[in-house]
Amino acid sequence: MRWAEKRQTLYAGIIFLGVVLILVGAWFLFFFRLPTCSDGILNQNEGGIDCGGVCATLCQAPRVSALWARSVMVAPGVYHAVALVRNPESSAGTEALPYTFQVFDAKNILIAERRGVMFLYPGEVVPLFEANILTGERIPARTFITFGNAVWVKMERTAEPIQITSRTLDADALSLTAHIENKTALPVYGTTLTALLYDADDILITASQTKFDSLPAKGSEDAVFTWQEPFPKEVVRTDIVARTK
Repeated sequence: MRWAEKRQTLYAGIIFLGVVLILVGAWFLFFFRLPTCSDGILNQNEGGIDCGGVCATLCQAPRVSALWARSVMVAPGVYHAVALVRNPESSAGTEALPYTFQVFDAKNILIAERRGVMFLYPGEVVPLFEANILTGERIPARTFITFGNAVWVKMERTAEPIQITSRTLDADALSLTAHIENKTALPVYGTTLTALLYDADDILITASQTKFDSLPAKGSEDAVFTWQEPFPKEVVRTDIVARTK
């Protein structure tokens, strides 16, 4: 083969290689996508589409349960619905878990239904409180709670920044005062405090809830819970749960 022919062959090879590189580059540019946890494709080491494996989202939701659910009277015809909710998953939680309270009378006829959304962090056992459910002249006999579908993601449980350092119950004044402190070096916003009062059989007698918009760094304050009606039984134990989202 003469030099001219070799040169033509070389040029043709270079051009061919250039075209191939351009086509491959165009394919990568327009069609290739790195696998992600939101691409709608089962890839990486996912257990399902965009869940499990390296993805933060769980493929299967944990079985959230209520250890108990009660309705407690605030005033005649007005009740609070309260449940103690347990997340069995120690390394995952959800920011939006739908729930439904249903309150029935002694004839098992529905009196009222209340829906809402709660956040639930890893391993939590926390009270859920729905205030001022109107029942008219009917008296609640049973209270149930069910949970809907939610997106569950892997997360670490962090310590609650608000601590209850003391509490004082005045049964005659129908009040409970708790001293709360922000133990962190940053202000805390949006804390909910739920007070639960139990009898000698550890059954809920009544409950109340209050909210703090903010608490300054290393700050403290008193939270006061009050009731309108006398306690139906002697209060043997009090519990106050602080939750900050």
